[in-house]
Amino acid sequence: MNLTDNQWNVPVVDVNNDNFTVLWPSMLFSIKNASFIALDTELSGLGDRKKLNAKDLEERYQSIAEVARSRSILSLGISCFKIQSDEIASNKKTDDITGEADGKDLHATMKKNKVRSLPLCTQTFNITVLCQENYVVEPISLEFLVDHGFDFNKQYAKGVPYVRGKQTESLEPSIRQLFSELIKQGVPVVLHNGLVDIIFLYHSFYTNVPKKQSTFLADLSEIFPEGIYDTKYITEYEERMEASYLEYVFKKSQRANNVAVDNNEVHVTIQFLQYEKDNQNILYRDCSTNYENIPETEICDAYANHGWCPLGRKCKRSHDIDCILNRQPPKRKKKTKKKHRKRKNEQIESSSLEKVSEKPFEAGSKELGLNDEDFEIEDAKVLKDETDENNRNDKDVGNVDSMVSTTDVGSMVSTTDVGSMVSSKEGTDIASEERVDSGENGQAVVTEAGDDVTTEKRQSDKTESAGHRAGFDAFMTGFIMARYVAKYGRIPSGMADISNLSKYGLESMVNKLYLSCKDIPMMVQRSSYAKTSKDHEERWLQMNSSSS
Repeated sequence: MNLTDNQWNVPVVDVNNDNFTVLWPSMLFSIKNASFIALDTELSGLGDRKKLNAKDLEERYQSIAEVARSRSILSLGISCFKIQSDEIASNKKTDDITGEADGKDLHATMKKNKVRSLPLCTQTFNITVLCQENYVVEPISLEFLVDHGFDFNKQYAKGVPYVRGKQTESLEPSIRQLFSELIKQGVPVVLHNGLVDIIFLYHSFYTNVPKKQSTFLADLSEIFPEGIYDTKYITEYEERMEASYLEYVFKKSQRANNVAVDNNEVHVTIQFLQYEKDNQNILYRDCSTNYENIPETEICDAYANHGWCPLGRKCKRSHDIDCILNRQPPKRKKKTKKKHRKRKNEQIESSSLEKVSEKPFEAGSKELGLNDEDFEIEDAKVLKDETDENNRNDKDVGNVDSMVSTTDVGSMVSTTDVGSMVSSKEGTDIASEERVDSGENGQAVVTEAGDDVTTEKRQSDKTESAGHRAGFDAFMTGFIMARYVAKYGRIPSGMADISNLSKYGLESMVNKLYLSCKDIPMMVQRSSYAKTSKDHEERWLQMNSSSS
C-alpha cells in the first residue's frame, strides 16, 4: 500500500508489558534495518511554560532537565523507515547511480532516469510505559490526553516498567535495552519540536541528564553520530510553511505528495507490513485526505494557526485540518520576520564551530517575547496559559504549576479516579477492545484490530484523533521527513549509500533543534571546551561491552 492512494490506513503495533517480550524480535528487526527512525513521546506534564521558553538558553535547558527529572514519559512512539534501495536500483541505470548522478538534485536526477518515487517500508510501534518512581502529574496534561483517547487504565495495568536516570545495563528485554539497541544502530533520528523529547528520552531511558547544556550536547553528538533531524525546524526555516504544528505539516505534506504524483514528479511511496486480520496487537489509523464534503462550519482561528484551542471539544468552530486547508489556510507570518530568520540561519552556517559552541545562540539572537504567534501546542508538549482573543471570555487557563500533584504509581488510580475521568469523556469508551479514530470530515473510524475499517458519523469534528498516540505521531513525523528528503535531497553516489539518509545531502537540516521565541536553532554539536558527562561515558561503556 502506498500513500498516493486516496484511502489508506496506517497500522500501529500496540506494545505493552503483556506482549513486550513476544514483540521484542520484531522491534529489534525494524530498528536494525531502518534508514531513519522517528520518535515521539507523551508526557505527564511540562511545568511552567514560561521557564521552558526562557531567554537564556542555559536556563531554558536546566528548566526542561528539571522537568524531565520530576515528570515521566507515558508512551513512546517509534516509527522505523527503510528506504527500499532495491526498488530504486531496479528502476535506474547503473552508470547513473555510481557516476553521473553524484551530488545532483534528487528530483532532477530521478526524473531524468524515469524514477518517480522514493519508496520506503515502515513499521510503527506505540509502546505504553510506566515509570516505577513517584512523578508529577499535571491535570491539564491528563485532560488533554484523555480528550485524545489515551487509556490511563491500560497504562497502569499494562505499562512497560522503567526507572529513570542512571541504571545498570541489563541484557533482558526492557524499554531501556530497546533504546540502547536504537542507539547502537547509529541511524539518524527524527523528531518534531524535539528538544523536550530528546531530554526526556535521555533521562528516562539512558542515564542522568547532565547539569549543563554544553555537556548534554556533547553527549548527544556522540550518541547519535548520524545526526538528529527536527521536522519543525525544517518546516519553519527550510520549507517555510504557513504553520508548523505536527498534524498541519503532515496533512500539507500529504497533499503536496499527491500533487507530485499527479505531476509525475518525485514523490514518496510507503509500504506497510501486512498483518493477519485477527492480530489483536495492531491498531489502524485512517489518514485519508478529504478534498470534498467539508461541513459548513466556521474555522477556529486559534487551532488553524497553532494546532491548539483553549476550549478543546467545547469549541463550536472546526478543528478539522482538511477543512482548514480547503477553506481557510493559516495566515502567513510577516515576510520581514522570515527574511530576518533566513539571515540569522545563514549566519549560523557561516560561523565557525568554535564561535557557536563557545557562546551558543547568545550573539545576534532576538527575543521575540511571549506571544501567541510563537507558541504552537505540539502533542501536549507546550501547554498554553493564554487563550485566543476570540475565545478569551469563554475559558481561563491558569498556570499549570498551580495544578500539579505528585503521584505515587501505586495509588494514582484510586486517588485521582482516572477510571471515571476516562469514561466520562463524551462517551468515548477507550477502555474497550475497540478503538475509535477520526476519519475524514470529522468521522470516527471504529475498528477491531485487523478488521476492515467501517465508519460512522460523529456530531463533532473535535475528536481530531480520538486516539492521540505517540506511535502515530512518530509515523507522521517520519513521513514529513521522507517528503523533505524527496523534495530537497540529492541522490547518493553509490548503491551502498542509497538507504543511508545521511548521504542525501541534507547537511543544512541536520542537528538543529527548533527553539521557541528564538531566530536560530540549538546546534547539536560538541564544543572544544565541553566534555562528555561521566554518566554518559559509563553508560556508553556498559552498552558497548554488553554487545561485544
